Amino acid sequence: MTASCRDAKVCSDIIGSMKEKIEPLEATLRESADYLNGSDQERAALDKSYDQQDVISKELTKLEEQMIPAGYVTPVPSDYDDLPQLKGRATVDMLVKKAEGEKFDIEGKLFKEANMKMIIDGYAGE
Repeated sequence: MTASCRDAKVCSDIIGSMKEKIEPLEATLRESADYLNGSDQERAALDKSYDQQDVISKELTKLEEQMIPAGYVTPVPSDYDDLPQLKGRATVDMLVKKAEGEKFDIEGKLFKEANMKMIIDGYAGE
């Protein structure tokens, strides 16, 4: 896998880090199975699992990014030459509020506003 990376050492380090985090993830999943479905203990164990899974997922993204050749640009069909084009990647932070002060219900918690972060790449074909 590291042979397809721009920097084999970076990829090797990421893979090593991911391997270290797999056992704690498996442990929290096993722990959640020890509790009754729907219990507070199961919820706490699953929350730990989700947190660990999120960390591993972010490392996987870094690994995948290392597999894209340096300077790679996605070819955009000439049909789109007259439109603005994003070359590369952009991070967009959005703050969303509902009209008239309504609140967002996110998993049973109410929020006045929602913060979202999107990482956008340029053209994506069909």
